[in-house]
Amino acid sequence: MSAELSPSTGTSGEWWSGVQRAIAAAEYQASETEGGLQAPNRAHGLRTWFAPTGIRIHDRKIEGRSGLAELSLVGIGRGSMLAPVAAGRVTETASRVEIRRSGIVEWYENSPRGLEQGFTLQARSQGEGSLVLELTVAHARAIIDGASVVLISEAGRRLRYGDLFAEDAEGRLLASRIEVANPHLLRLVVEDAGAVYPIVIDPLITAVPDATLESNIAWSGSFDSTSFGESVSGA
Repeated sequence: MSAELSPSTGTSGEWWSGVQRAIAAAEYQASETEGGLQAPNRAHGLRTWFAPTGIRIHDRKIEGRSGLAELSLVGIGRGSMLAPVAAGRVTETASRVEIRRSGIVEWYENSPRGLEQGFTLQARSQGEGSLVLELTVAHARAIIDGASVVLISEAGRRLRYGDLFAEDAEGRLLASRIEVANPHLLRLVVEDAGAVYPIVIDPLITAVPDATLESNIAWSGSFDSTSFGESVSGA
């Protein structure tokens, strides 16, 4: 009978802690499968599939059903003057996945915190006014909920899209907010006047526990499906 691998078998505590951290981290790493590039998230019960146009989020344990939500970056610009965004090139390293396009990298870091979504813009876009990134939402509808946005899937599962912040190359925080233009369109708005590029825009996607939502209506206020055009602030 082989001895169980543990600090008591002669391994150092530091070494064993490193092994445990490596095993835990591996649970969030992206990998190629027959269905494409995917990354599971045990802490939030999610599985994300990555494509050149964006992401598709599923329940981690349920296969073969439509996704909980699908997010695609479709426009970048200022005010209402947005340029369309083409499909990118997907790359992955461990728990980080990037969708690379000319002048912008859309990236994802998968961890127990949730699925961190980021956009790194290399240079300031032309025009006046606030910087705007526009994302479409499919298989779910978006509503304002306190300081973040909730995405409600067709099956009723809820994901939180929030914790938005933006900063420039010198670490200066930039005022930012999430707007819900309609149930299937999000706008990340950043006040980048005087910002030193490249800049990073960084929201976080997490699961909403059903029990918390049912008992507390997600912390603040009721869901008002008619309140489109509202926004929630970041940094």
